[in-house]
This record gives sequence, C-alpha cells and structure tokens, in this order.
Amino acid sequence: VDQESPASAYSSLFSAQTDAEGRFFFNGLSTGTYELSSARPIQWQREFQVRAGEVKDELIVELDSGVTIRGRVLKPDGSPVESYISVRALDEGALGGHDAATDPDGCFEVVGCTGGARYALTASAPGESESLASASVEVLGGPAEVVLRLLRAAVITGKVYDASNQPIPS
Repeated sequence: VDQESPASAYSSLFSAQTDAEGRFFFNGLSTGTYELSSARPIQWQREFQVRAGEVKDELIVELDSGVTIRGRVLKPDGSPVESYISVRALDEGALGGHDAATDPDGCFEVVGCTGGARYALTASAPGESESLASASVEVLGGPAEVVLRLLRAAVITGKVYDASNQPIPS
C-alpha cells in the first residue's frame, strides 16, 4: 500500500502477503489516501481513503487471471524441441516476470501477464548446441502467440600451456 498525503511530500510503503484464503491485513494506518496494488498474479491497483478511527472491513479485491502468452520453441532447423526448455518472460516496464517450460512438442504457456505490457521472452537450453532464443512481445487484450527459434551456439576449444610450453592439466 502506498500512502499519498497532500500535506506531506513523502510516501510510506506498507506491504502484506495474503494468507491461504486470500486475506490481508494492515493496522495502524493514519488518515489519508492510499493506493492498494497487487503484483501477482497480475498487476492491479485501486485507490481508497481512510479516515481517523475508520475500519475498512472485508475490502474485496477481484483480480482477473491476466493474459496468456502461448508459443513454441523450435530448433534451428525448424523442428520442435523434444526436451524440457525453460522459457522466461520479463515485463520490460516493471520488475519481475513469469517462467514456463515446454512440453514434449516444444509448446509453452506463460500465464498471468499484464495486458498492454511488453515482455522480453527468452528460451534457453543449457548444455545444448542450440542454446538461446529471444523475442519481444506486446501483450494486448487476448492471448499472444510467439515462435522462438533456438540459435546454434558457437563452440570455442583450445589448449593452455605454461611458460615452458607444457600443457597445463585440469
């Protein structure tokens, strides 16, 4: 909760985590205007006022499920990946992001994205010769569709020698 008071030039930040039933609680707030916001599962905010001695009981916050980014990760030759690939979607305008994994056909779904936001998507396959794919996607009102094609990773090999031109092991 971010407190905005016209009489002061500063804001106070209070935070609470919901319990298993979605309830949250703030105590000791002074009279003023507050902005209540949520970061997950989707960004949301609502302004409300608190007066001296007032109790705001059972303030209901309804969050929608957000927008889904659906896609597929392909190998450099265009065939779908068959193994587990990690997909990360970072909101370019805010902190945080969402993670997903591909199914055996290379398909993935990133759920809970904010409509109207732009996400940087990255697929990575650690240890594979095809290692990285990326794209930037703007998520509008409905599901976004994207194809990520892995790039062939470069390989560098070499030998390490000491001053007497002897190989250095390990």
